[in-house]
Amino acid sequence: MTSHNISTPFHIEENVHDHTNDFEILKDTSDDTQTIISSEKEVLNEFFEDDYEEIENLEPLYPITLEMTFTNWKKLDEFLENHGLERGFAFTITHSDKDKEDGFPRRRIYACSKGRSYNQQKNAHTDENRNRGHHTTDCKFHVNAYRRKKDNLIHITKIDGEHNHDLVDNIRMVTPHFRKLTPEMYDDVALFAACGVRAGTIIEVLQHKYPEKYIHARNIYNLVQTLRHQNQTTSDAGSMYLALMNQQQENPTFHVDARFEGHDNHLVGLCWMSPNQQELWAHFHDVILLDTTAKTNRFSMILCVVILVDNHNRSRLAATAIVSDETKDTFSWLFASISKATGGLAPSLLYTDADPAMIAAARSSWPATKHHFCLFHIRKNLEKHFLSKYHGEKWKKFFATFCSTRNSRVESIFEERWTTLLNEYPDAKNYLQRQLYPCREAWALCFTHRAFNAGIQSTQRVESYNGIIKNNVSGSSSLIELERTIERLLEKESRYVRLNETIGKLPVSQEEDYHNHYFKEVDVLCQQFLTPAVLKLQRHEMNRSMHYRCHIANLENELQKQETAESPTGMFSEDMFDACVIELAQLIADLDLTRINELWRVSSINKKSKHFIVLYDNTMHLCTCLTLISHGLVCRHFFAVMLVSSISKFHIGLIPRRWYTNAKVMEMDLIFLHTPAISVISDNEFGTVEYMVEVDLSHLENIRGHHIFTKEICQEMTRKQQWGKTFGIMKKTLDLAIETGRIEELYELHENLAKELESEMVQIVQGDHNTEFAQTISNPVRIITKGRKPKNMSGNKGKRKQIHESTNNKENNIAEELSHKKLRKALNTVDEELNVNVDGESSKSKSRRCGTCNQIGHNMRTCPKKN
Repeated sequence: MTSHNISTPFHIEENVHDHTNDFEILKDTSDDTQTIISSEKEVLNEFFEDDYEEIENLEPLYPITLEMTFTNWKKLDEFLENHGLERGFAFTITHSDKDKEDGFPRRRIYACSKGRSYNQQKNAHTDENRNRGHHTTDCKFHVNAYRRKKDNLIHITKIDGEHNHDLVDNIRMVTPHFRKLTPEMYDDVALFAACGVRAGTIIEVLQHKYPEKYIHARNIYNLVQTLRHQNQTTSDAGSMYLALMNQQQENPTFHVDARFEGHDNHLVGLCWMSPNQQELWAHFHDVILLDTTAKTNRFSMILCVVILVDNHNRSRLAATAIVSDETKDTFSWLFASISKATGGLAPSLLYTDADPAMIAAARSSWPATKHHFCLFHIRKNLEKHFLSKYHGEKWKKFFATFCSTRNSRVESIFEERWTTLLNEYPDAKNYLQRQLYPCREAWALCFTHRAFNAGIQSTQRVESYNGIIKNNVSGSSSLIELERTIERLLEKESRYVRLNETIGKLPVSQEEDYHNHYFKEVDVLCQQFLTPAVLKLQRHEMNRSMHYRCHIANLENELQKQETAESPTGMFSEDMFDACVIELAQLIADLDLTRINELWRVSSINKKSKHFIVLYDNTMHLCTCLTLISHGLVCRHFFAVMLVSSISKFHIGLIPRRWYTNAKVMEMDLIFLHTPAISVISDNEFGTVEYMVEVDLSHLENIRGHHIFTKEICQEMTRKQQWGKTFGIMKKTLDLAIETGRIEELYELHENLAKELESEMVQIVQGDHNTEFAQTISNPVRIITKGRKPKNMSGNKGKRKQIHESTNNKENNIAEELSHKKLRKALNTVDEELNVNVDGESSKSKSRRCGTCNQIGHNMRTCPKKN
């Protein structure tokens, strides 16, 4: 053992272990603090590797002795903190005196954190309060420190008392003093919370960034909740409404539609669409998906998400709404609000689940819209009702029979199979006849296959978007947080679109494939018109054409055979690879037979699938796979026919304009006049031939629908965008003119627009009106429909009678407006507002009560019963 006399601001003689040679101690004749190069952790690791038993005999690194001196209070605090960590307890400052001259502390008393005695403050009604424990033991250990004026050094003047409790080895994890977050950690948590990061993820990030610091999970949860409550206002609904109205003030084309009810003006519905979303709707409202989701806000408001598919085959958020219920009136209001924002443009095809309220609202609001049901939800509903009833093989047979019925390509065959299904499973007849059969046109294949659907068969796109939203919000989120989350998603979506458009303009080199060799001119033409994502899908169809063989067929013979291709069992036709979805007779039912040029039978190499290609007119064709109708893409079967038939020709007009780039859509009328039809074979020899022919798309568009973004809609959208942009500039100019006192000059420059400016001034002034109105909006009524019953539900039986007997006229009007069912659901909220006893005194007043006597009107400090 070697003894070292360390000359520090305080003088200590201590015995240091032989391993002191592993680290260096710097000495200084001055009073400056000595620096220990090797950290405590490194020293302990050295000891652990060499000899574990020597650790037990290791002298303390931070001992406390009398007359130790420090240059400032901060160094003393750090030394005592390290001493406490080493021994297993925590210090707290119990007394501090400041110098009147310089304002710095003159004397301090550091005591053990368990040194305070416990004094119970709440004496009354202890059975109603939580029985909280305490950790104080009246420990007498303390350290006195004093700053002398002559040398301005801090001296330890007294070390008194012993610990009357066990010392804790992992004190860093137990004592709140060591678990306290640093300012840097606080800033990190505030940043993550503002970005919508959940507390669990924040904890993981902090653990990686500060590995030496113990992260107490409860501190993070409490801090996140505190930060969230700091940003909350009295009316969350009013803040959300005001934020949306401010966006409308910046751009008048921003659509906001709200519904309020009751004397308190509480929010029951809110729908909004940005100008960019309205433009997307005008371009791509042919296929719309709508779904609702819960647990996105703390008021249990239902979030309605409306999705469309753009020309890049991406899911885009078209509209958003929050509603209080899922009734026909609510959905009718939502559809009317969307129609108002989009100028009455109704979707061509609407995909939803089989909600009866949504079905009724869609029929009344958009009667010309085709309504299709999500096949995924249909299967889940069947499993919900019959999977437990039909176990094992019986369930498989039932579902296979249902799929076979649903996949029927002819209406008469569907009716026959439906009757067979009801006879084989009579216990399912009630559900099938009541829920599915009345709306069979929305899910049976024989009714749904003749419509463009962009390859959609379920609401999976909108379900995925719901998942993205729920990754950022939860059932405890506020409405303003939900609105900001959706706004961030829209901004991210716009950035992604711009990035893809930029990447799509860059030249790309790739290996040669079938489409480069056999359909090179067709591929070049597609590159000029189609977006990159759709071009990739079209090239895939070209390459797949090599797997098929074609044979010329006679139309009369094929119709006389009356063969019905076998439909897949146990799955829907859309889930089966290369399935035939329509019979040949139904395919040409509306087509004049004299227009047909050739009929080709196309079969795969393994002969597992067979299709018919009908070539009619100059460049038109139809296929029994209906890819050209449903997906808007030229199928692989037609490209296989192009390799053997000189009559088959490809024209870019076969592909709907909704898949074109934005620039090509505007020039489409001129393009049709100058774009040739392409054939890849002539006189049984391979070679590209171009034909300038007149293209007639009338029959094809009658089946899959006409192009929705017409000239009239384009002109209306352009006018609307120009008006919104111009109004924003004029508003800014007017504000600047008023502030600078040059309003007269503005009038002279815009004399012809004076009347229009005066009318627009009314809308500008409405900004203050919106703020005042937002302050009158109440939060939505919380309705608990699922989960555990409220704790005081048994006591509500008598309260219900009390509500009807002792409420005033204003309260009775509320009860008359609500239905009996809604009143029962809102009972918890009503109890808080109407819980009045016979004397007219609130039984659960929100006023603060005294913690000593439990009376109202004073607190514990002024309690007359205080000892």
